[in-house]
Amino acid sequence: MNFEYYLKLQKSGDLINAEKGYKLLIKQNKIVNNLFASLGLIHLKTNRAKSALKFFNKELKINPLNTVALNNLGVINLDLKNYRTAKNYFLKALKISPNAETLYFLGLILTELEDYDKAIEFYNKSILMKKNADSSCNIGYLYYYLGSLDKAKKNILDAIKINSKHDAAYNNLGLINMAYGNFIDAKQNFSHAIKCNPTNTKAHFNISKLLNYKDNNEEFKKLLILSKSIKLNEEKKEFLYFALGKALNDKEDHKKSFYYYKKANSLKRSTIKYSSKNNISLFNNIKRTFNKYVNNKFKNCGAKDTSPIFIVGMPRSGTSLIEQVLASHSKVFGAGEITYLDDTINKFFLYKKKLFDSKTFFKKNFYNAGNYYIKKTKEISPDKKYIINKLPLNFRWLGLIKLILPNAIIVHCKRNPMDTCLSVFQQNFFAKGNEYSFKLSEIGIFFNLYIDIMNYWKKILPDCFYEIEYEDFIYYQKKETKKLLDYCNLKWENKCMNFHKTIRPVRTSSDHQIRKKIYSNSINRWKIYKQELKKLSDIVN
Repeated sequence: MNFEYYLKLQKSGDLINAEKGYKLLIKQNKIVNNLFASLGLIHLKTNRAKSALKFFNKELKINPLNTVALNNLGVINLDLKNYRTAKNYFLKALKISPNAETLYFLGLILTELEDYDKAIEFYNKSILMKKNADSSCNIGYLYYYLGSLDKAKKNILDAIKINSKHDAAYNNLGLINMAYGNFIDAKQNFSHAIKCNPTNTKAHFNISKLLNYKDNNEEFKKLLILSKSIKLNEEKKEFLYFALGKALNDKEDHKKSFYYYKKANSLKRSTIKYSSKNNISLFNNIKRTFNKYVNNKFKNCGAKDTSPIFIVGMPRSGTSLIEQVLASHSKVFGAGEITYLDDTINKFFLYKKKLFDSKTFFKKNFYNAGNYYIKKTKEISPDKKYIINKLPLNFRWLGLIKLILPNAIIVHCKRNPMDTCLSVFQQNFFAKGNEYSFKLSEIGIFFNLYIDIMNYWKKILPDCFYEIEYEDFIYYQKKETKKLLDYCNLKWENKCMNFHKTIRPVRTSSDHQIRKKIYSNSINRWKIYKQELKKLSDIVN
């Protein structure tokens, strides 16, 4: 029997005899092109990825241009999260034989490597070769993530045209409608995604934000039935458990609610590389770097533009609420959680992979960095007097902000520590920087780092920011709104009191909450879970 005979067996589905035949040929030293690659495919199909890797690598030693081996080595490394290795294999395969599937995989990898523009480019090239609903859907999500909602919607509708039952596309369409405050449409989108694929737990998770399960037993039953399914992988379970946590909280079954939140966070934490020690080291480095001497030496060097407003604080401390209030003003544009400051830091203050190297600290660099940031923000809102950056974790960089943008307005949102930490634990964060948020002890450690560095900024940069207490704002809305507007040099506008009526896209975990009037039922909620939060309370206090 020869290779072609066993290849026919493989193609007919007789993998056992095909594998036996290939191994016999290897013993007889009758090795030909594609023999090891074919054996690798069998091992991959029968869940033996490690041995498949060996066979594909053996194939490349015989035939370095074998695209089957290159592409499958790319797929395996993608599954193993070895993204740069996977990227190299796919790029080699692409040079030999350009095809839509390889381009699609490169789009996936570049997304994981956070090179979103390049990911979109690869997806678009894939679509030019062959229309594909997955590529269009993924482009749509990336545009949604980047804040280009019109482009996002166009690509997602393209995906639905190609495949009218594409559940991920309907889920993403729901996210866009959520961002615009079109909650009825969003609910229909998520429901349709679930109808197309009942195990789409992302859609279950997203719709959970819009439902009150106290009055909706049918939807709750769907979650319970799904929780017993054996078809769910770990990622699907994670989203499902977050949804169940929310549902049981609505039903005031707080013990079970906390149980599911804990399960959801534990699953997410197991997929994340994170160390509190690294964050402690980073915060200490920031304090060492931005000292009084550096502040005095470079304090008049930055760009003098007065348009930037930064809203900072812990996530879930009221930053979205305060942005919505200010963005309701006619002179203010709320840009949301833009990463432009991180982009600026990476461009101007990273030297040979070292953050804030002394070689980057010179007058012109601070000025150029400030101008770069201003240019990027003016591109998204050229007409408004003020532009808000509401990325909460920018609290880490206040020393740098005051050097590159000395006239920037900074608003610090504070909230009860335990309410803040609990609310963080009940969210499923996707944004970079929130990796600490999936374990209570790590949330507590991070919260203490936040308090410590905010106290440090107060000490070396007195009066550099305005502080607003979430609870004060809830109880004394008009008084606190007036004080906030005065600090931001803004005249009173009634629209700021009726912020929930302001139509603007919002893409945060509070996207549905800021469309409501002021409510106080989230104050002191942590006391419901007092027993479960005792260890956290010991750390925070």
